Amino acid sequence: MKRRILLMLCAFWCLSNLYSQTTEGPPNSQLKGDFSYEIVPSLGEQQLTIIGGEVEQTIGIGASSLNFGLGYYNYGVIFNSFAEDEPLVNAFEQNHLITLNAGYGLTFGNQWQWQISLSPTLSSTLNASPSLEDVIFNTKSTFSKKLTSIGGQVNLGLGYGTLFGAPNLYPIISYKSTLGTKWSYQIGFPKSFIKYKPSWKNEWSFIAQQDGDYINNPSHAYLSSNGQAITNSKLEYRSTKFELNYSTALHEYYRAYIGAGYHTNTSLEINSPNGKSLYPLNSNNSFSIHFGIKFQLDNNIKTTEK
Repeated sequence: MKRRILLMLCAFWCLSNLYSQTTEGPPNSQLKGDFSYEIVPSLGEQQLTIIGGEVEQTIGIGASSLNFGLGYYNYGVIFNSFAEDEPLVNAFEQNHLITLNAGYGLTFGNQWQWQISLSPTLSSTLNASPSLEDVIFNTKSTFSKKLTSIGGQVNLGLGYGTLFGAPNLYPIISYKSTLGTKWSYQIGFPKSFIKYKPSWKNEWSFIAQQDGDYINNPSHAYLSSNGQAITNSKLEYRSTKFELNYSTALHEYYRAYIGAGYHTNTSLEINSPNGKSLYPLNSNNSFSIHFGIKFQLDNNIKTTEK
C-alpha cells in the first residue's frame, strides 16, 4: 500500500514539474489530476479502501474543446470472517478499475454549451483474463444554459453508468450559481454541493452525491451452499454519500484536501451475470475518511494571488 502511494506521488510530481516548465502550449490547454485515498471502515461488516488517481488533458479549439483522460483505482474489500470463508466472496478482495476517457464540448454563442463524454472502464478482479464482461461503457451528454439575468447556469442531460450499481441510464439535472465572491453552489442530481472560498489558499465544501460500482470476476468461483461454479459473478455497490471537505493550496498549481464523509442507503451484494442475488452482504451506513492531492495546470490562466 505504501509503495502504491509513493508511486502515485512520484507520478504527480513529474507531471506537475513537466507542465510547469513548458513555455509554450496549445491555446486554452489544461492538464488536471486527482490522486486520493479513501477508507470506509465499517460498511456493515466489511471495510472498503479506495486508492488511485486520474489525469485529464483538455485542449480548446475555437468554440469547441477536446479532452482525454486516464484513471486507475484499486478497491480493496476486507470481508467479515464468515463471508471470507465463502469462495464466491473472497474472489472480490482486490478489484481494479481502469478508465479511458474522451470528451467533446461545443459552445453556442455566449449562453449554450453541449458536452458529451465516453469513458469505457475495465472493472474487474483480474483473477482471470478479462473479456467484454469486464468492460462498462460509461457515457453522458449534457446541455448547459447560462442565465445571464440572474448569474446562474442550468444543466440537463442523460448518463449511463454505475451510479446505482448495475449499469443503467440516469438523469442529469442541476442549477449552479454564486453568492457574492466567496460562495458557490450547485443543486441537482447526481451531485449537489456548496463551496466557501474565503481566500485563494483555503476552500471548504459540502457535497452530496450518488455513488456506485459494478465489478466483474472473470474466473470460476464456487458458491459453497450448492457447490455451483459461477463465472462472471458481479460485486454490486451503491450508496448516497455526504462529505465535508477542506482543501488548501500548497502551490499555485496544486492543492491538498481532506474530507470526512457519511455513506447512507448502502447496498453491497454479489450477483449472478443475469442480476440474481447470490450473496447479500450486511452493509450498514458508515463514516469515511478521504484525502489526496489535486492539480490543475493551465497554459493561459495562472493564479497570482498569494
